[in-house]
Parts: sequence; structure tokens; C-alpha cells
Amino acid sequence: MDKLSNLLNKKRKLDLKEDISRTTNTSSTNNLCDNYIYKKNPNFKYKDTILYNNDSLGFNDIFEIFYSIKDGKSYIVSPNNYYYFSLNIYSLDNNKLFKSLKRHCNHITMVKYYTNSKKEFLISADINGIIIIWDLNNYNDEKYEIKLNIKSYIYSCIMFFDEFDYIITSTCGNEETKLFLLNDNKIKFIKNIKESKDISIYYLLIWYNKVNEDYYLIQFCKNKIVIIDINLNEIYCNLINENDTEACYMNGFIYLPYEYLFSISVNNFINIWDLYGKELVYSIFVNDNFLNQIIQWNNKYAIITNGDKNNILIMDLEARRIISKIFSKHEKGIINIKKIIHPIYGESLLSCGIEGSINLWII
Repeated sequence: MDKLSNLLNKKRKLDLKEDISRTTNTSSTNNLCDNYIYKKNPNFKYKDTILYNNDSLGFNDIFEIFYSIKDGKSYIVSPNNYYYFSLNIYSLDNNKLFKSLKRHCNHITMVKYYTNSKKEFLISADINGIIIIWDLNNYNDEKYEIKLNIKSYIYSCIMFFDEFDYIITSTCGNEETKLFLLNDNKIKFIKNIKESKDISIYYLLIWYNKVNEDYYLIQFCKNKIVIIDINLNEIYCNLINENDTEACYMNGFIYLPYEYLFSISVNNFINIWDLYGKELVYSIFVNDNFLNQIIQWNNKYAIITNGDKNNILIMDLEARRIISKIFSKHEKGIINIKKIIHPIYGESLLSCGIEGSINLWII
């Protein structure tokens, strides 16, 4: 078998404890819904439309789910862009509104959950360039705001934890990616990220390089993926598929523990990269229009969304092929998916449509 297949076979032999440890050490979110090892095969069946009050505007990361370390319950976070521009938090136990967070004054473009095992945060952003960090230990009582003097909306925003808490922002184009420090209840601008101006950065990931023992920023851009050494503020490498040079790289995930990067492009390529070798390992062309998101389900499967044809695609990582398609039942196309541990149905999937509905898929 080839190099990638050997790595996949070794991956399946890792026990649960080791897998969670590796995931936690390299994940920027520490979201238990992401880090949990999903054991079931993703044979999804539509269960219900559980929310219909969000306006996605076609953005990725337009809704979020999290398992709270505070009360041990699972929640959905969905912006209400029709009224008040609020972030609504719903309990997955009953799909009822738990809390509404109000501070934004225009359409919310993204929301992400992060925890450093002591505090829990939500980061939200809007088309005015306002970023709000919500402290979920206090909800409305304590929050931090970053106002960027920009002409374009926030496309992606991430948080990662080292000795301090850091925040990185990127926009849809012509603005520099910025690094901030959150410390002592204050936000401090640190620096602009190298080579980030005048290019659209659609998605951000944090990668912990175990060889150099430092954090790296993965920027998903037009025509290439750029990886930056955050500490040195230098380019580690540019990842380019010569057969996919006109692509917009929309997002991806790091396949642990061997740290292969899976990415997708709107030109329907699934690319597999060796982060340490700085090279393309394998490329797969999928005969579907406009792939817009890929997530890792477990050691064997990935889940991909196809916005134009409104499908959820299941990929066998070892066979490197799409093995099934599911019509998402959204009215205007699917834009975002999240894997969850549902309090009633266990291992499940949530999908968000452009029209704003969130559907529950169970196994």
C-alpha cells in the first residue's frame, strides 16, 4: 500500500485516550463536539428542521454548536439577522432559546466557540468589521470588542491558546490579517500577518508544528494555501496544486495524528497535503459543482457539502472516493455542517441552508 494508506491504517489502531490527547494538543477550539471520537458510520437520515430563524447570507461558520464545560449541556448558536442582529443560544435538549446576546448593529457573518478549559468564549463578527468576544462564564456581563477600520466584512476569525489567549482575524479581501492578544480583560493589537494584504482569505486554521514546537497559521486563499510561522511572521510554505491554480480554497481540516491537511476548492478538487513535507500527496476531482465545506467525521470518513446541488457527500478517506450522496432538504442550498453529540440521538449532524434553516440528521 502507498504512504497515505499506511498512515490511515496506523491511525485506526490508536486508542481513544491517545487520539483525544493528540486532538486537544493541536486543536485551536478544544470544542468537545469536534474532539469526540465518532465511532458510527455516517449513514445519516433526516430527522427534523430544528431551527428556522437564522439568515446565513451564504457565509461559512454562520452557526456554531458547543458542549459547555460549565453545565455539561449542548447548545446551538445561531444569529438572528432579521431582528436586533442578536446571537441566539438554543439548548439542544429542547431546541428552546436559552440566551440572546445583543451588541452587533449589522448582519452577523460568523460565530465560533473556543475554550481554554477555564473559560468559554464565543467570537462573532459582522459586516461592519466589528468583532465581539463573549465570555460565556458571564454572558452579557463581560465582553470584549475589536473594531477594525476596514471596508470589507470579516470572513474568518479564530482564537488559540498558548501562554496567553490570541485572536486572529481575516477579511474577504484587501485587508491585512491581524493578530491580537486578549490578556487581563484587554484587547491589544500585536501585528499584521505577513503576506496577507490584497488577497482574499476564506478560512483560517491553527496548526501546532511538533518539530519546531510553535504555532502556524494556515490561510485558505485564492489559488493557494499559505502557511505562516506566527512567531517569526514568516512564510513556512505555499501549497499549490498545479492542476487547480484558479481555485478558491474554501476550508479544510488537519487529519491527526499524522497531520495531513485535507482541503477543498470550488473547482471540485479535494487535495491532501503533507504539512511537514510541504507537498501535495494526492488530489481527487469530484464531479459536483461548488464544493464549499469539508469536515472530518472520524478516522475513516469525511463529510463534504455541495452548495449548488444541495448535497451532503460522504467520502471514504482510505479509498479516496465519494461513497454516498444525501440530498440536504434545504430550500436554497447547503452552506455549513457541524457534527454533534445530541443529548437524545447521540452521534448526529447539523446542516445549515442559505435560507437559514438548520436540519438535524441522525444515524
